[in-house]
Amino acid sequence: MKSIKYALIAIFLCGIIATGFVTVPEKKQVIFLQSAESNISPDQMNKAAEVITLRLKNFLSGPFDVKAVSGRNQIRITVDGNAELKMIKSLITQKGMFSFYKTYNNQSLKDLVKDDKNLVNMLLERGNAASSVTLLCTSADSIGYFERYLAPSSVNEEVRFAWSNLFDEQDACLYALQTGKENIIPLTGADIESFETKQDAQARWQSIGFRFREPVIGVWADITKSNLGKAIAVLMDNKVLFAPVVQSEITGGNLEITGDFSQTEVRFIAAVGKSGTLPVSLVVVK
Repeated sequence: MKSIKYALIAIFLCGIIATGFVTVPEKKQVIFLQSAESNISPDQMNKAAEVITLRLKNFLSGPFDVKAVSGRNQIRITVDGNAELKMIKSLITQKGMFSFYKTYNNQSLKDLVKDDKNLVNMLLERGNAASSVTLLCTSADSIGYFERYLAPSSVNEEVRFAWSNLFDEQDACLYALQTGKENIIPLTGADIESFETKQDAQARWQSIGFRFREPVIGVWADITKSNLGKAIAVLMDNKVLFAPVVQSEITGGNLEITGDFSQTEVRFIAAVGKSGTLPVSLVVVK
């Protein structure tokens, strides 16, 4: 009887040990991207897959897989089951176009569009300082209400409006960009050589820095010299990332901004910047 009991115990223990070595399949999340444009070549889709691979490599710490689906103008992305899917979807669908604009402050904008009484009154109601380049900040749900004042037919051709809120926060801020020919800043993301992220030892602040390529360092120096005390807005895909005030002429080709960013957000911006522009527009499909 004892031998039977011992045999059963041995079998039970072996079962426990064996179970410990069973490989549990890792949970995965799959995203399909579809080209939003027709007549896209396989080479363009392969290039898009390469750009997305670079972005995920610079953003994720876990494993992932990216494959162009032949003949369907689709890209299949597989990521770890614990990855933040909402942020990843935004990362892989950003076109990745950076642009730079001089900005109007409240007073200079009011002077420019003084004949548009509705727009001027709307700005006056917000009560922002005359020198502020942030025209107003509101809940993201209220953007549509203010958009009716910003219709292209109602404003001067010298100005274009742009919102912040790249990361779908609860609040968004509005900026007025100078678009007159004499005010255009001739710099784009293609002129940026590198991106760098930093944080202090206690992670109290995050910063992101750009370095411009050698041929445009002089252009950047001239722009900063002629805009001392004024704000220059940096946009990604038509959303304002930040609008720092120029404190001094920058002759070394650098731009570093410290702000109220999370570590995830600065890594997101750097990952997009380092990977280049997507050659096609992509949307998430089920």
